[in-house]
Amino acid sequence: MLARSISAIVRPFAQMSLPKSNIRMFSSIQEEYKPEIEGILAGYEFKQKRKQALIGVIVSTKCAKSVTVKVFHKRIKPKYLKEVEVPRKIMAHDEEGLGRMGDVVRIVPCRPMSS
Repeated sequence: MLARSISAIVRPFAQMSLPKSNIRMFSSIQEEYKPEIEGILAGYEFKQKRKQALIGVIVSTKCAKSVTVKVFHKRIKPKYLKEVEVPRKIMAHDEEGLGRMGDVVRIVPCRPMSS
């Protein structure tokens, strides 16, 4: 299992504080700020799939030097042929403790850092 590290906090989102109940709004926020997100990802494109950057919302900062990031993936339900957002929680390393609840961050895989 690869550890993930917060490599950039997306500043336009950092001013918006999203409570846990409004995490579902992330997809609409992602659509609203799509050009900014694409600009950030364009600068950090990786050729290997395992090094792919993910964008998500910080949902927990309780662990020392670590944060929990909720990432949404779009999947198609085969029975109904409908696109559904599937959430996944990922632990990410945050050495300086810069991340706060509700911040939108970009995380990339790296070697294990937090124990």
